[in-house]
Amino acid sequence: MKKFLTVIILLVALTLVGCAEKEVDGDRVTYLQTTSLYGSEGNLRLCIRSGRAESSPTADGKQGEMQGFAVMNLRVIDGSAGDNAYSYKFVIGEEEFSGEFVRDRFGSSFSANLSGDTDVSQLTAVTVICGDNEVTVPVEDMMADLIIDADKALELALSALKSDLEAEEKEGFVREIHVKFLNDGHNPSSKYYWYVAFIRADAPYWALLIDPDTGDIVAKRK
Repeated sequence: MKKFLTVIILLVALTLVGCAEKEVDGDRVTYLQTTSLYGSEGNLRLCIRSGRAESSPTADGKQGEMQGFAVMNLRVIDGSAGDNAYSYKFVIGEEEFSGEFVRDRFGSSFSANLSGDTDVSQLTAVTVICGDNEVTVPVEDMMADLIIDADKALELALSALKSDLEAEEKEGFVREIHVKFLNDGHNPSSKYYWYVAFIRADAPYWALLIDPDTGDIVAKRK
């Protein structure tokens, strides 16, 4: 467990780029995840996330222009991706969506950026297309029925680092805040946590993992 939590923090640190808005300290939150969907079918694993983030991420301690984002990540887990191209289609309400997945630098993973105003929280299934084959992947809302929501997770994180943040602010430094909902991407059945990171351009980031069921801080990097 301890090793897994450490790996999560290290992996997320490599991909931090922006942040999000929220009522508490809303002028400092520059990435906020509001949706997390997951589904699997056969050798396909699909993860969908959305929220709001800075349109031009900069760790300057200020909330820049915010915009919606929605991203789908596809993994082909049995090594059969090869040079195959993958596309998708799905329906939300009466509107149909379709597009191409772009291969990531790892050969078995792909991603697709959707329009930022796409309400992926309404998704129940995505059809993945490869050549003449179509596979419908049902997706589940991993943030349904949360006991500790994003607002509460941020409140807990701010409280846990209150004295440290105040000390920096007295020196004129302000950290931006990222709020994400994640688990071990290589183990889909693993538990999800709130990940709240405090970013400063000229200093190491701080981060907390918060249990969404209890509100306990289960890991801390400072």
